Amino acid sequence: MNNISLNSDYAKENNLKFGIVVFVSLTFFIYSTIRLIYYFFGILGFLLGLYAFVDYQFLIGAIGGVIYTTKYRKEEQSITKINVITVVIGGLISALSTTLVDAILYIKTITVEFFFYYFLERSIYGLVIGLVVAMIIGARFMHKELKEEEKKEKKEEPYGDEFFEDLIDK
Repeated sequence: MNNISLNSDYAKENNLKFGIVVFVSLTFFIYSTIRLIYYFFGILGFLLGLYAFVDYQFLIGAIGGVIYTTKYRKEEQSITKINVITVVIGGLISALSTTLVDAILYIKTITVEFFFYYFLERSIYGLVIGLVVAMIIGARFMHKELKEEEKKEKKEEPYGDEFFEDLIDK
């Protein structure tokens, strides 16, 4: 049981690395599952979006990765900076992994140009989706932190300056 706690603490300390892992894992798992079901049974094709885009999968992966990274960030880490790093690295790795899934499934018909075209297209699309998600979730966490700081300031100062000025005058 202690080993699980150590692993959890390590993951929280290295929130950026594990946020990227969450992003890539969610995107890859969902995409490969849906793609395999579509490849073997011919159903669930509507969940793939357009053939080249991995829109739903990137969205779910970006939300999971950015929330994990932001939730366990350290005080010295900037929300915007870590979210952008998570999205850029996670988006590129996710684009590569989903393109490799298609390259493996359609190995007889895929060419090198096709592979690089789809990788480029998915990279751009994944980065756009990821940056939008990072902005929205980052703004939410920043707003939440500002509210918490305002509450702490109100609790720390039970007496205002007017109270102390009245004491000096007397």
